Amino acid sequence: MKNRLTFLIVFVLLSAVLMSAGLSSCKTQAQKENKPAAVAKKFMRHLRMFEFEEARKISTESTSKMLDMFIVMLELSKKNGKDAALEKKDVDIDVVKTAIDGKNAVVTYKNEKGEEHQIELVKIKGKWLVNFKKEMPAISPGNRG
Repeated sequence: MKNRLTFLIVFVLLSAVLMSAGLSSCKTQAQKENKPAAVAKKFMRHLRMFEFEEARKISTESTSKMLDMFIVMLELSKKNGKDAALEKKDVDIDVVKTAIDGKNAVVTYKNEKGEEHQIELVKIKGKWLVNFKKEMPAISPGNRG
């Protein structure tokens, strides 16, 4: 009986340690994914693959409205016989630098041609979100450069 009780106590303690380590690694992974550079890269991949709903999940409300405009432009191009979505392109974004100032961040990256562009992000309720502005045409889905 004593051996079973000892085994049970050891099992419970070991399980608790393993669970807390697992939760800790999940939190660490979530923290890595919530860095401005990681969010910017993820957003760009979704944008270039025309996965607007996925991009919307890591966007501010104003960015979401701009994504709606991209969707409309994509539909119009389809009606005109040019399906831009056929040019889906998964790209590897080369982040040059990240500047964080409180709840605002700017991620500078290089495109495939080596040209530098920037993406602005804001931190809302602990999450970094892409914050498009009208003067940021370099990351539109139809623009490959």
